[in-house]
Amino acid sequence: MREYQKMIEKRIEFLTGNGEGSLEIIEFYNKEMEKIIEEISNLDYEETKDNIVKIKVLYAKLLLLCKGYYIKGTKYYSDESVVKFIEEKIEKFRNYFYNLNSVEHTNWWQWEIGIPFTMNDIFMLMKGKIKDEIIVENLKTSRYFQPDPRYSGNNPVAIHPSGKPLRLSTGGNRVDTVKISLFRGILLEDEVEIKLALESLPEVWEYNEKERGEGFYRDGSFIQHEAIPYAGGYGEVLLSGIGEILYVISDSEYTSVVKKVDDLYEIILNSFEPFFYNGSFTDMLSGRGIDRANNSDSVIGHRILNDILIVSSIFEYDKCEKLEDIVLREIAKYGAEKYLEEEKSPFLYKKLTDLLEKNRGQEIEKYSNSIKVCNKMARVMKREEKYAFGIAMHSSTIGNYEAMNGENLKGWYTGDGAYYLYDGVNDYKNYWRDVDYYYIPGTTEIKMDMEGLDAQRNFESSFVKDKVAYGVSEGENGLVAMEFLNWNEKLKSRKSWALIDSKIIFIETDIESEEKVYTTIFNRKYNNLPKILVDGQEIKEKYFNKKLSKIQIEELNLKFYLEESIYFEIEEKDGYFIKIWKEYDNDDKKIIWGLSYNSEIDFKKDMYINLENDIHEIKTKEKIYKVNWNFRENGKEFCEILSLEK
Repeated sequence: MREYQKMIEKRIEFLTGNGEGSLEIIEFYNKEMEKIIEEISNLDYEETKDNIVKIKVLYAKLLLLCKGYYIKGTKYYSDESVVKFIEEKIEKFRNYFYNLNSVEHTNWWQWEIGIPFTMNDIFMLMKGKIKDEIIVENLKTSRYFQPDPRYSGNNPVAIHPSGKPLRLSTGGNRVDTVKISLFRGILLEDEVEIKLALESLPEVWEYNEKERGEGFYRDGSFIQHEAIPYAGGYGEVLLSGIGEILYVISDSEYTSVVKKVDDLYEIILNSFEPFFYNGSFTDMLSGRGIDRANNSDSVIGHRILNDILIVSSIFEYDKCEKLEDIVLREIAKYGAEKYLEEEKSPFLYKKLTDLLEKNRGQEIEKYSNSIKVCNKMARVMKREEKYAFGIAMHSSTIGNYEAMNGENLKGWYTGDGAYYLYDGVNDYKNYWRDVDYYYIPGTTEIKMDMEGLDAQRNFESSFVKDKVAYGVSEGENGLVAMEFLNWNEKLKSRKSWALIDSKIIFIETDIESEEKVYTTIFNRKYNNLPKILVDGQEIKEKYFNKKLSKIQIEELNLKFYLEESIYFEIEEKDGYFIKIWKEYDNDDKKIIWGLSYNSEIDFKKDMYINLENDIHEIKTKEKIYKVNWNFRENGKEFCEILSLEK
């Protein structure tokens, strides 16, 4: 009995921080609680009962009321009227929205995961304050929809877009189903359910040794939905859930049930850490979540850093310290004051302030120049102190993008060899809300109307056939290649990227299509209009098309191998989008250009480029970067970095 109560208390501590909150947190809860009470008091239950997304949000709002009840300084701290309100509304929700007569519709996740785990937390906080029979009756519904942590779709009214409701739960979904069973088992004092949940957890962080499929891979890849890179989405959910689970059972007899916990350390270093830059986590791993309201690379980064901090405490001292150093580095680069202002969890606010205080005055680690190649998910990340650069590709095993449930409907080109550029200046806050999705940097596309089209190529439709995306790295240098076939197979090309010191060289040849084709070279948002030089001359125009060799935007240089006819446009939209692209005529089917910061690219002096005999080859004074398109089925001979003897 005492063991269950201790775990409930740990969960309450996690959810409320033992009632201690900053002035910003107290102000946030006061404002939100007022709005929630008014909204739910005036709720039209009949009008709402068919909107499962809104219903899940309503449960989340009740949970916020529960948290606010515990936080000292809020208007409703320890106010029994809030308890009565929650008790009354949770029963009304059961009668109208979520009960044993309900039938899944719209989105299975809300029924089997979203509502059950929100409900668990409501009852963790309200245990002993509302009637036990209310908790028991609601958890009967939860168990009806999600009875076993190993499976999803395991109920008589289950739905799933694949048409196969009953399936093994994997990745982030498995962590969620484990959390649901574990917390429900604690509330109901059901030891059998608790142990089954914990025994079902470790396989989510085991490496997938197969050619394809979901999970973590040894090269740092993480895939969900069979073919989508998702460390910033389902991977974050997975890591967050693991941290919450291990925290709740820490100091209990159940810790011994969870096996292979130490393997998590390698997973964090391999599949999460390399994709941070200045506190942000690259959008190219967020799947369909990139265009969600109130979401951004910095929001995802914040969540994952919090997750790493929670998980770090389970490891021995040296590993714990290493993970804490990563969190400290990213918070410092993002801005510690701003980070704390954005933190809404009292528990995490306290842990973060304690960590910062403990390490006050410590020198912040700089990024080492590194390249992370993840061939299993067709992603590459280059990172150094002054900038980071990601490449997102698709292939015969990796989908081009994911759109689902009304999200990311315009993500058509975001995996077509797109590049993601970070320099700590503007990055991607509100970028996906305002960007012109027809012009995704690094992509070559057909000029056509895409509105309303589903251009997904993945396991549910069909992959692009026999096309490869592959990379290699050697120290600070890398080479990446993509045999590109677009979504409707009316355009193909050969793309390669040479990552040489602090420079990136883009080569795209053999561009074939009967349609009008264009390449987006640049499309970046600036909060303030930067200084722009074209071939050394400052320009003020908002639009032009002319032949040029170089564009300089503040410290960033875009250099063309040959003089190119380039389109340039500045669009004002909550800041300034600078868009640069090339349109092709029938005789011009290739482009070579380079990107660098605070350094010049001299194509004639620094390198020799050879595109003959089915190769992309760049020769510098020290190395040869060679893509041989005749050997595309053999990774080693397809992409090679060869050292030259001096």
